Amino acid sequence: MSTPTGPPRSRRGPSIALAIGAGLTAATLIAVAVDQVLGLSIARHALALYAPIGFDSGEAIPLFIYLYAVGGTALVFWAVILWGVWRRRRGARIVASLLVAAIATIAMPTLLFEEFGGSVYPTFWGVAGIVPVFAGLVGMIWLWMLPVARPNPPRIAAAAS
Repeated sequence: MSTPTGPPRSRRGPSIALAIGAGLTAATLIAVAVDQVLGLSIARHALALYAPIGFDSGEAIPLFIYLYAVGGTALVFWAVILWGVWRRRRGARIVASLLVAAIATIAMPTLLFEEFGGSVYPTFWGVAGIVPVFAGLVGMIWLWMLPVARPNPPRIAAAAS
């Protein structure tokens, strides 16, 4: 008889929700790379925003570096969360809660940064950075709703007389 692989049945739902968050983050990073190569929305938006001060389109690279750093950090956090849930680590709920909050914290500035009266990033990219957090919130809440596995209390041996 083979041993089962994967998370225990009670952890599959949260694992799937958290994996969706990681997948959406990876998809966003791929989309950012495509946007950078093709010179689509981010570079054009930055050029329009910073044109009055003599901005060159090549100077959009720091904007991309920021997005890659945020996305890479989020992927590492997703990996830590998934590993803890998959391995049924004792602190998986707390770590998942802290790291989902950290992912939300590092993703929010993309949506909120403003300069010269306009947002630094197009709204689409801010929203694309936040959407994975919602999958993480679903997985985190689902984890907290699961029963806690309690270890069996130690047996007290009858005193030998």
